[in-house]
Amino acid sequence: MSLTHEQVFQHLHVVHEGAPGWERSQAALFGEGDEVVPFLIEVLEIELNKVHGVLVVLSYQKLLRLTVMLAQFDDPRSLAWLLRVARQTNEPKAILSYHQVLKTLERRASAADIQALIALMQGTTLRSAGLPFSMALRSDEALWVAQALVRIAERYPQPELRAVLPLIVYTLSSPFEFIGLRKRLKTALGTDSLPIPATVAQTTNDLPIPTEDARP
Repeated sequence: MSLTHEQVFQHLHVVHEGAPGWERSQAALFGEGDEVVPFLIEVLEIELNKVHGVLVVLSYQKLLRLTVMLAQFDDPRSLAWLLRVARQTNEPKAILSYHQVLKTLERRASAADIQALIALMQGTTLRSAGLPFSMALRSDEALWVAQALVRIAERYPQPELRAVLPLIVYTLSSPFEFIGLRKRLKTALGTDSLPIPATVAQTTNDLPIPTEDARP
């Protein structure tokens, strides 16, 4: 990274405040690639922890500048944070940013993407997946993530996705659509031939990266 940590935080402050030249600061941060993501998440966490009750318009604008910027990195570590912003603000732009990253993770389906999606479904605390907090999904949120995982399994079936089966079980509190999704997942994974993993992978290194010849 060509910028120092101090310079990164200075640029983030300018973007957050919408100070003169914030677009140039944003461009400088984008130029550093996904190495900026942990810094951006740190600043976003500080701002989210300040949110209590109704936000004034100016606070919304500041928070959303950070949210929209984070979404443009399409980083799996951002998924839970974007969902948290969408929850706390009920802001359509925040929800759109969350879905933007969710769709990218589904389409790309790298090992880190799959890990982040499974961790979110589990509501676990996995720092390696960008989840330094526990998050129990609401039924609509669980449905969005489950649909993404099932579509991934239908394109790139992998044994690790067997860990999703116990997470997509219909109950009175879960989405009715889980019934059909579970059937699709079992069909996609070929349950008679794929081994059941003893434990869910806890790090990115535990998950296989799909080979090129496995993709269309």
